[in-house]
Amino acid sequence: MYIYFNNQPKEKHYDILIWLIHHYPDLEIEWLDMFEDIRDLMPYEKNIAACEDFSAWYSAKFPDEYAKRFELIERDLYDYYIHTQNLAKLRERVAFISNHPVPAIDTLTTRLLFQLIYHGYCDDALDYALAVWKPLHDSDKLFGNPELQFTNTI
Repeated sequence: MYIYFNNQPKEKHYDILIWLIHHYPDLEIEWLDMFEDIRDLMPYEKNIAACEDFSAWYSAKFPDEYAKRFELIERDLYDYYIHTQNLAKLRERVAFISNHPVPAIDTLTTRLLFQLIYHGYCDDALDYALAVWKPLHDSDKLFGNPELQFTNTI
């Protein structure tokens, strides 16, 4: 599958991936890695739509896996929702990250807090800080005081 996929023109990779998702969703391949490899080739608006569709499918199909490896897709989504001021969708993404703050602490979790504050979503930033400080503090995967920015915000 990978050889076939990589031998196709790059502009067709996304269409092939979508076809595979619809026809062979149980195929044992690295769906997320394949998606990550092709999405940067798309125009920005198509990339966001693809991220929305793929994250919905992948998180439903492989919820445990998505909860560990969501950071790049989620970062692009919440950046876009902040930019377009789509507060409803932004809050959906914040809720998801609030429930999974540890895997993306270095790339997403703290960054989101400061973006919410910077863009004036202070009530959302406070709710977010209240939701994530304790799981960060209690995590045995993190060292130091990863919750400090969140407790300072509170």
